[in-house]
This record gives sequence, C-alpha cells and structure tokens, in this order.
Amino acid sequence: MNVLQTTSKTRWMLTAILCVWVIADRASAVAPQDDAKPDEQLHPDTSGIDQTGTPVLAKENELPPDTKPTGGARAIPDYDGRPPDRASAAEVLVWIPRGLFFPVRVGLDYLIRKPLVLGLTALEEHRVVDKVKSVFTWADGKAGIIPTAFYEFGISPSVGFYAFYDEPYGSGSKQILRGGFWSDKQQLALENRISVFKDNGGSLYTKGLFSHRPDHPFYGIGPVSLESYRADFNMLKTELAIGLESIIQKLNRIHFVLSYRYTNHSDGDHPSVRDLFPIENQSIVPGWGDYHLIGATLRLELDSRSPYRDFTDGTGLRMDLVISYSIDPADRELRFLRWSGDLAGFLDISGYNHVLGLRLYTACIEPYGQRAVPFTELVQLGGIEYMPAFLDGRFRGASGTLLSLDYRYPIWAYLDGELFVGLGNTFGRHLEGFAWDRLFLNWGLGVRSNHSRDISFDVLLTFGSNRLDADSFEIDRVGFVIGMNQGF
Repeated sequence: MNVLQTTSKTRWMLTAILCVWVIADRASAVAPQDDAKPDEQLHPDTSGIDQTGTPVLAKENELPPDTKPTGGARAIPDYDGRPPDRASAAEVLVWIPRGLFFPVRVGLDYLIRKPLVLGLTALEEHRVVDKVKSVFTWADGKAGIIPTAFYEFGISPSVGFYAFYDEPYGSGSKQILRGGFWSDKQQLALENRISVFKDNGGSLYTKGLFSHRPDHPFYGIGPVSLESYRADFNMLKTELAIGLESIIQKLNRIHFVLSYRYTNHSDGDHPSVRDLFPIENQSIVPGWGDYHLIGATLRLELDSRSPYRDFTDGTGLRMDLVISYSIDPADRELRFLRWSGDLAGFLDISGYNHVLGLRLYTACIEPYGQRAVPFTELVQLGGIEYMPAFLDGRFRGASGTLLSLDYRYPIWAYLDGELFVGLGNTFGRHLEGFAWDRLFLNWGLGVRSNHSRDISFDVLLTFGSNRLDADSFEIDRVGFVIGMNQGF
C-alpha cells in the first residue's frame, strides 16, 4: 500500500512540474526584449512571414529588366533557343509560276471563276441541283435520264441524253445509253457492265456504237497542216466490243478488248474532201471508201497518285501504255499494229493540290500489209485530250508526239483552275521528219471538275498557232471546248 501511494504522489509531482515548464516557455517566447522599443514590442515585424507565420522564401527568378529600346519596339524573346525556320525550296519555287501566271490568273479569277462560283453558290442555296436531280432520276438515284449538249467552235453542235441504270444485276453492274443528235448528225452508244471479281475489282463489259457525222474535219496527212486546208467528210461508223477491265490497285488498271468496226467515208459538208483533195491518190487520202476491221487491244494504266484528293497531295507519276492489232477480215492486206505511250509527272508544289504537270505522248502505226492504212485509223492529235486548241483529227500521220505543261490549282470546292501550254504534230513512220520548229503551239485556260484524279469535265478557252517555222508567228485558231478528259 505504501508503494502504491508513493507512486501516485510521484506521478502528480511530475505532471505539475511539466505544466509549469510549458507555461514558462510560452511566456518567454512572447515576452518583449529589454532593449526593444515599446512600439516594436507592441507591433512586431511580420514582413518575412505569411499570415500563418511561415517564413516567405526569397524569389530567385525575378522578371528580366525591360529590353524595349527607347522609341522602338521590344525585341521578340528567344523562348526555345532554336534558330528561326528557313523557307523551303518549294515555298520559294512556288513564286515562279505565281509571278509568271499572275496576269492570266487575274483574268481567270475575275472573268471565269467569280461568276461561275456565284452562279453555283446560288444553285446550292436554292437547292436547284437536288430539285433537278429529283426530276431526272428515280430509284433512289440509281436510274435516270439526263439531258446533254455538246458545242465546239468549228463543228456543228448536238443535243442528247445520258441514261443510266446502276446495279441492274447486282453490285458493280451498270447500264449506260448515250445519244446525240443535230440535223443529219446522229450518235448512239450502249454499254453494259457486269462485275466479275470480288469487291467490284473488275468487270466484263460490252459496248455498241453507231455514229454518223458529215462534219469530220480533214487537213491532210503529215506535218504540213494549215487551217485553210480544211475539208469535211461524212463518216458512218458501227462498232461492237467486248472487254475485261481489272482494277489492280487504286488508279492502276488493265484492259483487254476485242472489237469489230465497220467504217464508210463519203462527201461531207462543203467544202468536202473530194473538192480539195484527189481521193484517188492513196498517198494523200488513203483508205477512202469503206472497210471492216477486227481488233484486239491491251491497255495498261499505272498511276502512283492517291485516288482521293482530300488530305493528300497531287504528286506522282502516270503511265498509259496501249497496243492493238487490227486486220480486215475481207482483205488480209489491210493489217497494222498501233502502239502509244503516255507518260506524265505531277508535282504538288504546295501540298494542297497546286499541281504542275509535265506530259509526253507518242504514238505510232506499223503497217504489215500491202494496203495503206485508212486515214481515219492513223495517229490523230487534236481534241480535248490531245492538243485541245485544235479540232479532233486536225493532225493525222503514221506517228505523232506532243509535249505539254499545265498548272492546276483549287478555286472552289468542286473546281480547279487550269493553265496549259503544249507543242505537237504528226510525222512519218517512227517520227520521221521530226524537228522542234515543225511543231504547233497550243495554249489556253479554263476550269475543270476535281472530283477525281484521273477524269475531269473541262471548260476551256484555247488558242492555237501556226507551225513554228512559219515566216511569222500567228494565232491559227481560237476555240472554246467543253468535254471530258480522262487520265490527265
């Protein structure tokens, strides 16, 4: 009992001593110093602590002094320490075509683009296209009849229709019927296409064509050709074809076609070929009259460009190779081989479809019989795909070549502006007689649809010169062309 009482007393004594020590310590912490002034004792300095009593650390990274020079702008700070970016070669080179084509572009923008864009914008705002489409199409847009028209300076116009029916036999199948008529001019074409490979990667198609026109132009054969030489002839043509088309990948395709063609020539509009050329001379007008041909054609299209324009540039290469063999079943002395090569390179100088295109095309006829190849089967230049400043068939010969440069740039959601210049002509076999000064110059400007890389609908204002070796340079022809352009 005494031990327990002693322990309890000891505990109470230790507790009392601890309390006295704590009170004394706190009193000494707040007690004023003897040598401090009375005002300092009542209001101690708190500049180095925050409101919780925690000392405030000194700021090491103070703002730099103002570097703005007197009377001038402050220099831009170098935040990342890297040298400024230098302009790339493409950003510098793009100003060369911009400067060269600036006057033409101003005319193109204000004479063609702006009126066209305003018109198309109004059509969109009032939904004119949708309303017209609902009138001429049915079956959810899978079938329809669309009116068409064709016009080009120098030949008679035509009006017609384009009828189509998508997927009549299932996915990938299609039927197309086209017609064009004007006075004594008629053309009718029927195409039927059926998918034969998986994923619609290929199709078997049949085609039939009937054409009768009295205004086909003829300017002679070979490198000598003048606008004043023009004569017209009437041509009636019937053609049947069956072909197989396979899509290798993207824009790469291969075609194989078997065909039969009957052609008949006769007098056309005045002046006719008979009035200006001695048709009896086979070297001047070979193959005048009629003939039959059975042919086989192999075509290979290789294109490295992406088929999609959105988020891709237009840089790439395209090559189109065609070889065909034809023979007259009634006269084996009329047989010949035809080959052509089309090579083009495209450089997107901005990455946003501002494309420079350089193209070289060459074609040759190789006769194997004693009978002359008819003039309508020779290599032809002219028309919207080959030297658009001149009519289709302006240049005819055993061989031909053209070199062209064009520049395309976006001007609207569905349209590109186009500027082009080219040189070309036809010659003897294997380009016999070729010379640079024996070429014809053609150039122009216009707009083209941009929904696809390899096919477009073009509207062009074109100019064609006389041959470069003429005594004086003259504009031989001015044209206005509307039509489809495939591949380039």
